Amino acid sequence: MDVKLIAIPLFVLVSILFLLYPETSNSIISTDLLTREMGTVISYIVSFFAFLSALSLAFPREAALLADALLRRVPSEPKSIITILAVIFILNFAAKFALGLAVPESFYYHDGAHYSSIGMHIYRGEGFVSNSLQLVLLPKDTIPFNETSRAPLVPYLIAASYRIAGASFFTERFIFVLFSSLIPAAGYALFRKISGHKLGLAGALLLSFNWIVFTYSRVVHTELPFMLFGMLYLFALFDFRARPRDYLLLGLFTALSYLTRYQALYILPLVAAFYFWMQERTVKATAKHIALVMIIFLAFISPWMLWNIQVTGGPFSDDLSYLIVGAYGDRDFSHYVYSLDTVPETLFGLLASNPLLVADEYASTFAGYVALTPLLVFENPLLFAAALLGLWKWKGFAKSSHAYTMILLVTLTFAFLSFTLPVARYMYQLIPVYTLFSLFGLIALYNAKITGKLGAKMLVWLAVLFVLVVNVALISFAYQNLGSKGESSLGTFTLFKEFIEPNNLTNSTFMVDSFPYFYEYYSGTRMKVIPLLHEQKRFLRLCGKVRRGVRSSP
Repeated sequence: MDVKLIAIPLFVLVSILFLLYPETSNSIISTDLLTREMGTVISYIVSFFAFLSALSLAFPREAALLADALLRRVPSEPKSIITILAVIFILNFAAKFALGLAVPESFYYHDGAHYSSIGMHIYRGEGFVSNSLQLVLLPKDTIPFNETSRAPLVPYLIAASYRIAGASFFTERFIFVLFSSLIPAAGYALFRKISGHKLGLAGALLLSFNWIVFTYSRVVHTELPFMLFGMLYLFALFDFRARPRDYLLLGLFTALSYLTRYQALYILPLVAAFYFWMQERTVKATAKHIALVMIIFLAFISPWMLWNIQVTGGPFSDDLSYLIVGAYGDRDFSHYVYSLDTVPETLFGLLASNPLLVADEYASTFAGYVALTPLLVFENPLLFAAALLGLWKWKGFAKSSHAYTMILLVTLTFAFLSFTLPVARYMYQLIPVYTLFSLFGLIALYNAKITGKLGAKMLVWLAVLFVLVVNVALISFAYQNLGSKGESSLGTFTLFKEFIEPNNLTNSTFMVDSFPYFYEYYSGTRMKVIPLLHEQKRFLRLCGKVRRGVRSSP
């Protein structure tokens, strides 16, 4: 039986279904990230492309000619790679900077407010400190206190931007527009290194319109810099030829990744060791390479290690203990978050005391990350399906050492993050790797004999165009009505403008039930913020009204 006799009516049926019942998208994608209006637009896009797909199968010769003509229109590689990198960056920067001007100060992510507040403290010469207790709620005797849960690079970049252009809301956003614009250019360089110019261009195109990469340029967060440094790390690794600069670059990008997100320490050295072994096939050479890279890495992060030794008594600090107890503690998560006296266990202590609980929670979190991946990390199920095909057909596009190294990177990321909490943005650093394997799958499908036999090459072009159009729609919605949106930031911003500032309360101590970082940020880091507590004596001491063992008078 001719497959087209089934496929054409099926595409027509899908087109009619999504046209007549535009609420279908919201029924299929049950996430609050997809508004009703956005779901309706996506349904119309699905209907249109399903109809085009039916047409391309109904007229295979014309569709094949058009597909080949489009492929021939791909620009040839210029003499200088700098030219194409500059064009990619400038186009991205122009679009993201222009749209970024429409983002109001009331639109903010909670963790981003914390990074910005720490950056303001640094800018004022107060050090790497915070006025807000939220994540790692260990006993603190004074506010502000040394913040040991956050990696330092983003706050220091924000502080540097304040010194260069002045402390303002738009100054700090400029940094993330810059990171978001550099990622597609870095994608071209990395993908070109792995599989050539045309695949590099395709990757830059997909990353330019990736709605996660694009819309995260609106906010302060670690996802974009961590993604960029990870891409540069892979480029330096795949370009490694044991030259002094190779060791320097790998050490530098490992350090930048670590100083952005601490999880880099658990993943990147293992990835490098595996790649070196794939290249050298000897333990001695592998050990030599990784030792030199790590020495340079330690040299770059040594100032931060010395600070940690002074503050925490050890060279490394992170929020792993918080995440472990938050996920596996005997008491529920909310009790842990709002208790200043809860001391986190170590992972090894928890493994020793309750291994079955750890195994059960680990499996549950791992399954959660798998469930989040097709839609909330890949951004489009079509790319997820293409990546699965690319995982099978990568041999025509990449060296085995490159492919296996990237597969290991994904595996280690899942393995490590499954000890924490299933949050989609924790996986965003894998978007470039996923994009690359999606392209492997799409090109393999385009070149497959069965595709040519069915006259279905145009379907691959339509799939790419469908992804781009959906992403443009998602991006456009993401920039609409931002004055009425915000992760609880709008409510806090309104409270400041209508109550806190008119009543001169910005220098006070506030006890809040959620989102304390917004209060510190919108007060210009003057307000001291702690969560609601049952330990009232502890609270009074934090406010400076009670000393240890001494009760204050009313």
